[in-house]
Amino acid sequence: MKIVKTLVGTDDGKIDSCDTIEHEGGLWLVPVWLEAPTQGWRKPGRIIRMDNLPHQNAPAGFQQQYVLNVPIPRAVLDGRTPPEQAHGFVVIDAPPNIEVPLGTRGIH
Repeated sequence: MKIVKTLVGTDDGKIDSCDTIEHEGGLWLVPVWLEAPTQGWRKPGRIIRMDNLPHQNAPAGFQQQYVLNVPIPRAVLDGRTPPEQAHGFVVIDAPPNIEVPLGTRGIH
């Protein structure tokens, strides 16, 4: 699975670097991973669709692949907002069938 980074601004004025994956034909932010060390994998705790939001390629020399052009509320990133209340964002908590081997970082 290809994992890249996206620069994401939040409503509290901070800028985070967030893992981003391709899933079901779209790009999804992965703000948190759930790890299963004994099984040797991790999976997203929550994904947020970003390819339907204004974004662009990051400038040359950045570690990130993309820059999101709109802020995301911190509560949406942190999982304090239930998906059905994350107006304007497509959010899936604990998406099924996405597992990545532990230690997977960057583009693979």
